[in-house]
Amino acid sequence: MHKVVSFTAKDFGAYEDHALVVGFARDKRDEESEDALVLQRATEAEEDTGIYAEIPPQRFVSYGGVKEAELARDSFSVTFEPEARAELDGISAMRISFAMSEEDFSRIMKMLSRIFRDHAAFKIQTG
Repeated sequence: MHKVVSFTAKDFGAYEDHALVVGFARDKRDEESEDALVLQRATEAEEDTGIYAEIPPQRFVSYGGVKEAELARDSFSVTFEPEARAELDGISAMRISFAMSEEDFSRIMKMLSRIFRDHAAFKIQTG
């Protein structure tokens, strides 16, 4: 079973606190919805186990299951490896749209670049 989850994120953020974290949610108060994604990775100075994904927070989780991702000015998309789909309740991809300030977008872009360091399948659309 392959599911693609699409939603518009009204809540989003990026921060570093013992790990690098980026999150998107349709409504961060609704922890039962699949309309949320948190990506996390150890800081560059810590032992690295790859990219950790949660859909929604702590309901479905996968380590190292990201196949490819792309960030654009108004969206973020991620595709998961086949073996990660079982851990993520059959979700094969997520398509997240958003509207955010330049400051928020810059913070998200910088943190995603750090999370996806050396990941050949991460792209940032320009223009």
